[in-house]
Amino acid sequence: MKKRIEKSVAILLAAILVLSSAPFAFAAGDVVDSGFCGGEGDGTNISWTLDSEGTLTLSGSGAMADYSTNTIEGNLTFPWYSNRGSVKRVVLDDRITKIGKYAFQRCSSILSVSFPASLKMIDSQAFDNCTSLQSITLPDGLETIATDAFYACWSLQSVSIPKTVTELGNVPFRHCKALTSLTVDRQNPVFRSAGNCIIKTETQEIVQGCSGSVIPNDGSIKTIGDDAFESCTQSSISIPGSVTRIGSYAFSFMSNLTEIIVPDSVLTIAFNAFGWDRKLESVTLSSSITSIGGGLFAGCSKLREIVIPDGVTKINELAFEECTALEKVTIPDSVTRVCQRAFNRCSSLSEVVYPGTRQQWESITIDEHNVPLINAYYGIVCDHVPGTPVRNILSQPTCTSDGDCFEYVYCSLCGDELQNNYRTIPATGHQNTVTVSAKEATYDEHGYKEGVFCTDCETWISGHEVIHNTFGEREIVREATEDEPGEMIITCTVCGERGLYEYSYQAQDNDSDEEDSNPTIGERIRKAVRGIINVFLRLIKWLGGNKK
Repeated sequence: MKKRIEKSVAILLAAILVLSSAPFAFAAGDVVDSGFCGGEGDGTNISWTLDSEGTLTLSGSGAMADYSTNTIEGNLTFPWYSNRGSVKRVVLDDRITKIGKYAFQRCSSILSVSFPASLKMIDSQAFDNCTSLQSITLPDGLETIATDAFYACWSLQSVSIPKTVTELGNVPFRHCKALTSLTVDRQNPVFRSAGNCIIKTETQEIVQGCSGSVIPNDGSIKTIGDDAFESCTQSSISIPGSVTRIGSYAFSFMSNLTEIIVPDSVLTIAFNAFGWDRKLESVTLSSSITSIGGGLFAGCSKLREIVIPDGVTKINELAFEECTALEKVTIPDSVTRVCQRAFNRCSSLSEVVYPGTRQQWESITIDEHNVPLINAYYGIVCDHVPGTPVRNILSQPTCTSDGDCFEYVYCSLCGDELQNNYRTIPATGHQNTVTVSAKEATYDEHGYKEGVFCTDCETWISGHEVIHNTFGEREIVREATEDEPGEMIITCTVCGERGLYEYSYQAQDNDSDEEDSNPTIGERIRKAVRGIINVFLRLIKWLGGNKK
């Protein structure tokens, strides 16, 4: 019996010695920030910690809060915004059900995310511009991936959609330029995959493509959805003869696309479907369309010739704006209206092929800002009239630094470029500021003095000095007397910073020990531990004496 007691006492004593030698602060030493991010009740249903290794851990249950893109202190910006560049890994508790809007926006150093099996929804732009994220494993049980949830995750290479996902927002993987593999679990009741495309089974619509996509040519595709291939990097793409509709921005901003053939099965091409495809040189349009959509080929600066099919009655606004290499256009006599800016800034346009008579041509309603088209038809050389300068910003000015740009001057009649000059844009100065009230320090948070915060550059212009809490451990430097105050060094319990503070003399009871006159919490704990150790040392000594 005595041996068992002796062994138990020894173990307990060792534990007490370890505790007594540990620092007073109980929080893990590598935690650099923490707080709450819950979206239920008072928001404390989910807590978060960020450690010095870059791991952001979310603990709790239920839904995260939704956030906005505004970064002014005090509103709904995600709470780790100021540390977003330090976050490398995200670990989510296996009871969390929803990732909130903008939750990790522009956390550009995130390399991995651990999604829990409990997760039901990833809300819009949750991982917007997480440009270092290369791979994700979406869990079974996930039901919704909202619009632009992984917008501009430039390093993301492959995605597999679980069988439980039944709702996809508009192009959740938009601008993921490195994405080459898209698959859907075969048991998914709503979506399927083929040719690295995500297809809505019921409507036969491609809702998400990628840079590795090949549109299936088996008759199963009827619609190319809005934005489906926006910013993908293919140099060519074949549209099968089963397609009847091409959605807005479906093939826009494709940086390498050089040729496109739209089959005669296509009845509708929505606005900007091929807009800003800077390398596009050759286009063949469907003979079945009756209008040219707004902005259809806007900004296609290498397109030299276009033949508009017979049967087209209307060329919508901005259709060929800034097609600066366009030299020749064929317009059928079925056209009755050319909307404003359809051929604006087509500075190379010199030939219009029109099969009708001059009288028929002059009966066409041609709206404003189409001078290049009119001049090309009549063979008129423009007497240029400089328009308002237009800036192409290279770098935006900040409150304290200049920006720069190229400044262009175009002819207000024909759109020809007349001037191109490099300009410096002066710094703006701190134009929008708010005064943030002082905040008292607490035991586990810094306080701040009143300060002025610039909401443009997100910096403090004046004030806002940190007030360290004064509840930490104290070291007397000079004893206080009745005639002058003393000095002590106090260590902040939040950050460990040491500061020198004055303290006033206080008369003490002669019967009280000096160390008990104004003990801190840490001193009280250490004193209690020392007392327990002494008790157990006496007990061990007593056990040893009885054993003899």
